[in-house]
Amino acid sequence: MNSGTYIFSQVTSVLPKRVFDGIVKKYGRDKYVKGYSCWNHLMVTMYGQLDMMSIAQRKRIGSPFELNGKFYAFDSTTIDLCLSLFPWADFRKTKAGIKAHTPLDIVTQIPVYINITNAKVADVNAMDGIPYEPFAYYIFDHGYNDFERLYSINAISSYFVVREKRRMKYEIVASDDEVPNQGNVLLDQTIRLTGQKTKHYYPAALRRIVYYSPEHKRTL
Repeated sequence: MNSGTYIFSQVTSVLPKRVFDGIVKKYGRDKYVKGYSCWNHLMVTMYGQLDMMSIAQRKRIGSPFELNGKFYAFDSTTIDLCLSLFPWADFRKTKAGIKAHTPLDIVTQIPVYINITNAKVADVNAMDGIPYEPFAYYIFDHGYNDFERLYSINAISSYFVVREKRRMKYEIVASDDEVPNQGNVLLDQTIRLTGQKTKHYYPAALRRIVYYSPEHKRTL
């Protein structure tokens, strides 16, 4: 099963067909249809769009990264909606909204899939719906720093990059003393978490990189 087919099966499994059929009946869109119904049209259109994603990814690949594997940047964007038209998407007192959680293929600059949720859903919870691939790399902002969820990525032999939370408790297992002389990388350390909860959530070692970003004029 390719990625397009997988995403298609996931999306169609949660579509409210009874509601869709009710809308079609209300406006009489299938009244004179003998075979190719509105539902068929929706399925074909969706499948075609999702299948095009995998084709576009292959077409867009140019020079590969120096490291082998696939690279995804995961983030979300909030889409504001009119509360009177979309009361089911209540977000704030006078506003409705949804969130689109998207892993972006960094090499091709094409989204792999889009997970639509209520705008109230915390970004970190969307990590549970990511179809992780073995030996792939996932890049997150600090809002996704959940060590229990991150350890599930490590468990399938994949990799992640995430910004460190403030006041993170850890011990240094090893450090590369030669790194401070190499470009903008200031520290390259192997660490283990020592926090009461985090050491159980993520029992394996982590690599901690500290570098200076000339573009942003700050150390990360």
